[in-house]
Amino acid sequence: MTTTDLPSGLGAVRQIAGMSLRRTRRGGMIWITVVVLGLLLLGTVAALISGKAGIDLFKGLLTVMLSYLTPLIMALHGSSAVSEEAQAKTVSYLFSRPIPRWSLPMGKYVGTVGIGLVLLVPALVLLYVISMLGDIELFGSELLYLGMGVVAMVLAVLLYGAVATAFGTFVTSYSFVVALVYLLVVEVSFAFIPGWLKVVAMSVHLRVVAGLYEPKTTMFMQDPNLTAAVSIPVVLAEILFWLFIAASWVQGAEYRTDK
Repeated sequence: MTTTDLPSGLGAVRQIAGMSLRRTRRGGMIWITVVVLGLLLLGTVAALISGKAGIDLFKGLLTVMLSYLTPLIMALHGSSAVSEEAQAKTVSYLFSRPIPRWSLPMGKYVGTVGIGLVLLVPALVLLYVISMLGDIELFGSELLYLGMGVVAMVLAVLLYGAVATAFGTFVTSYSFVVALVYLLVVEVSFAFIPGWLKVVAMSVHLRVVAGLYEPKTTMFMQDPNLTAAVSIPVVLAEILFWLFIAASWVQGAEYRTDK
């Protein structure tokens, strides 16, 4: 791609992202996400009332968000973003315009990430505030955990948005189900297996960034010792890998406009 192609390509990404955001606002998925996050906040309030509070409560909630909730939400919003265009045959209209094909998955990705950041990062901050109300004297001294949690959440949104976009690109039927199975097998199951298989699960690296990872030693296996200096580049490389898959796949036969 030459430098003269970049402005039109980036402009197409912005237009597709805006279109994706408008379509999401009109649909019901965003309200499902709001309800799920609202229930999590209500559960935190209930835990506070029952006597659980402080940084330990926040760490537990952050673990749930990074390992389970964020992958689910991003798969829900991103996995069908590209495949729905292929199923509805609107991809032929999009590719008949003078735009590079990679702008379709990248635009969908930007829209999905925008939704994730707007919903999940403020929810995380609210969880911290509610959790620390029962231990208010430590509110300021534990802000480092909130900062690390926000960094990990941003990386999680970028990562799982890329995974969802890639699956939505090369799986045009039941893409959400396929993406969910992948997340359950790799991100959830591998994270529980003792030993070096943990490095495959990006949820483990996200917990490292958030300051939540504690390597354990069993009778047969020892968990790897990971640091944020290692985990952040690994997560960033994984993001680029899935985006490359998504951008490359739209060049294939599945997205030919002449069939």
